[in-house]
Amino acid sequence: MRLNGVCARRFDLTRATRFNERSREGGQVIHARLAARDDNAGTPGVDQEGLRTQRSVYFDYNSSSVKAEFNPALQAHARYLAANPKSRVRIEGNADERGPAGYNNVLGLKRADHVRQSIVEFGASEKQVVVKSLGERKPKLNGHDEESWAENRRADIIYEREE
Repeated sequence: MRLNGVCARRFDLTRATRFNERSREGGQVIHARLAARDDNAGTPGVDQEGLRTQRSVYFDYNSSSVKAEFNPALQAHARYLAANPKSRVRIEGNADERGPAGYNNVLGLKRADHVRQSIVEFGASEKQVVVKSLGERKPKLNGHDEESWAENRRADIIYEREE
């Protein structure tokens, strides 16, 4: 996907052979390709390394609905949590800078809660997953363009305790 001539971050979960990870280093965008392993426990496109790196769920503008393309990653997190009952995660909901701060806090909370619901539906225990809204306070990209806004409309899965 291209926005303003720059590659936007997007997981291609339909292909089990890769996903793109975007990071910034000295103002340059670096794309890393990671190959999926065969030990993906039945979930195409998500391996143990992917479980560690696929920790953000991205949303459309003004939406808190989880897209189906993120289900394999959420299923992998749920499976890990179900297999490791002492593990705990925090889902942090975020919004872009557009809109009033109060609205963005509520939207961030809705996004985090929908991700939590998905993980619980896929098998994790409710007590293992807590939610928090950051609204627009913690942007991943600082910018005032569509690329930055798309990157900031997300919910992050943060492991607080792992076994």
